[in-house]
Amino acid sequence: MGRRWREFDPSLKNSPSVLVAICENSRPFALNPPPMSFDDSSYAIIGCAMRVHNALGPGLREKPYENALAIELRNSGFHAEQQRAYPILYLDQVVGDCIPDITVSREVLIDAKSIDAIGENEVAQMLNYLRISRLELGLVINFKNPKLEWQRVVRSHRE
Repeated sequence: MGRRWREFDPSLKNSPSVLVAICENSRPFALNPPPMSFDDSSYAIIGCAMRVHNALGPGLREKPYENALAIELRNSGFHAEQQRAYPILYLDQVVGDCIPDITVSREVLIDAKSIDAIGENEVAQMLNYLRISRLELGLVINFKNPKLEWQRVVRSHRE
């Protein structure tokens, strides 16, 4: 049961080598996927969240959704880090840290929620996470209700 290698997508034939590891009884995953735009990343991440929501159903606590989403993201070829700490600085000294639920490919922050509705507080918290991490895109994803809810949050470059 060794690994076989093939191109990830025939349309990427002339791009830098994009390879996929294919193992028995597992999904292919990109070893070096091409860069994605914010729209592509958001769409793919929300698709992962929908699969988790469909599988687990609504109404659980946040942690099972966070754990399942991290697994789904990794199975979809993303680099997903849970609970990565970003230092909070004051006068160039660390005074604490902020810890978003998931950092995806060191580009997107995810805050998994199980609340009645996404409100201004959740968006403000994500904006703080983005400012502190110096990333630009965040997704607040709410798993509580029968229909998955999400809000995309983008930080401007005014720093």
